Amino acid sequence: MAAGQPSREYSRAARFAAALLLCACSSCDLVKPNDRLYNDAAQPPDVGRLDPALIRPGQHLAGIVTLEIDAADLPTLSSPVAALGLFVDSVVVSETASAPYVLSVDTRTWPEGPHTLAIAARETKPDIGLAGIAGYPSVVRLVDVVFDQSLPTPVTLTSVTWDGGVPQLTWTASSDSNFYAYCISREGNYGGNLLPPEYAPPGPKVFDRDSTSYRDASISGTVIGVRLDYRVHVSNRTVAAASNVVRLLLGDAVVGLTPDLSSSAGMIPPLVPSPTLDEFYVLFRDTLRAYSSVSQTELRRTSLRAPGIDVTSDGASIYATSYEPAFQQNILLIYSASTLALTTSRNMAGTAGTVGYALVAGRPDRAYLATYSELVAIDVSDGGTVGALQLPLSNNTRFVISPDANTLYAATTDSLYRIDVSTDAIAIVDRRGVTPSIADLQLSPDGARLYLGHVYGAPSNFVEILDAASFSPVGQLAAPSDQQLFGFWVTASHLYLSQSRSDPNGIYFLPGRVVQYDRLSLAQVRSWDFVQVPRWVSTSRDEQWFYAEGFETWVVAALSSAPFFSRN
Repeated sequence: MAAGQPSREYSRAARFAAALLLCACSSCDLVKPNDRLYNDAAQPPDVGRLDPALIRPGQHLAGIVTLEIDAADLPTLSSPVAALGLFVDSVVVSETASAPYVLSVDTRTWPEGPHTLAIAARETKPDIGLAGIAGYPSVVRLVDVVFDQSLPTPVTLTSVTWDGGVPQLTWTASSDSNFYAYCISREGNYGGNLLPPEYAPPGPKVFDRDSTSYRDASISGTVIGVRLDYRVHVSNRTVAAASNVVRLLLGDAVVGLTPDLSSSAGMIPPLVPSPTLDEFYVLFRDTLRAYSSVSQTELRRTSLRAPGIDVTSDGASIYATSYEPAFQQNILLIYSASTLALTTSRNMAGTAGTVGYALVAGRPDRAYLATYSELVAIDVSDGGTVGALQLPLSNNTRFVISPDANTLYAATTDSLYRIDVSTDAIAIVDRRGVTPSIADLQLSPDGARLYLGHVYGAPSNFVEILDAASFSPVGQLAAPSDQQLFGFWVTASHLYLSQSRSDPNGIYFLPGRVVQYDRLSLAQVRSWDFVQVPRWVSTSRDEQWFYAEGFETWVVAALSSAPFFSRN
């Protein structure tokens, strides 16, 4: 028979009432004592199942109450069970003949207030006695309850913190009499969503009203960039009341440096640390900005649209280039690093075509840059071209310069050059053909080793390490065979590689990992997992912090495997 208030009673209702009276007068306890109200197999609020042994006297019930009885849970009867029935005030509302026995009542169709619930078994061959004469049944459970459709009252989600690598939620307790469960919902960028109770399948539930915490074990590990929004919903089975939202972020980010993910360029180039101050510089959204590497906050900015920047070895000036298409002129711009004020603007006569990405500060009053066809030496004092070298350069060209500023290394897609720039008579000293193509070029701070990021299709596939004086191989580092390298960064002490990784919870972004190696021995030192693989990595001058660009610019303590933790 379908759930809900019936239009008729069983013809044996009077006899059943006598059976109920008999059971009610007996000394047996029909309600098993237990502090928990509900079992963990509960379904969504509109069809919440209860263990009938755990319905307590005086309990308030709302919505559709579904009871599931396992055959093993039935008391010892004189003969096999033919059927189980659920009665409200001696009126049968549900019956089933097969195990597991599922019975239900829609409390919304009954008057609010006190009612008696009973679960009774009809046996195939009942014993002769008062219950047997009544014809239906041996009472399995009997309890007085209250049907109460009062709306739930929301609680306050007070905190979400990381506890042993797992999100820990804490909230205020509900005082609702018809409380059914706390339902947990989650939205975010990692591990999928846990749906609110009005959707199917809903998120996890906590059925003990006095319990005010939950550990979200579906999220585990230290993954920088995880962003999760949590709510706790108080449900009475029919409706639920949502708490406030608490956002949990793992790791910290540089405020104001949120890359535009619709652009493949991101920040160009990556952060450039000052060689003398605890700050770094970045080209970002048509501005040149200076940030503190101590407080990780912006210090100053100025308008600038340029393909790249470089800082002089004394840390006093920042060089940039610009192209004026109306006058077909390349312009060298010089900014004070301490104020970001434009101190000098020089028209660079004799530079053919537009200036590409590669720009490096050299000896005092010298800068070197790439056009589409040549390496050009510029006299910073007047912007004049004082030297040039024909090379097959492009926007993919990379320049690095030795600590003494006498040797420049240039990487095209398929060649590596060592060039003497100790005078304005620029000359190629050595050239090496390189395969696969070069994506990036860096030089160790002592000038002893070159680091080539290679491309196999895209992105970078491995980092090749060469002796800077002879171009002879020193070693190489690569991501696991089933992953890809996206970028690297070289410091005096370490080499950082950004690579993809596998993560079943990483369903929105390609997950990533930054691995820190000892620069000389190439032994792995530390690693950090990211919700999105960083497109580049750089460090502060003192190597205390490293920065990684994804949908945020994350800042991570470089000497600890643990990032800044939870931001609520």
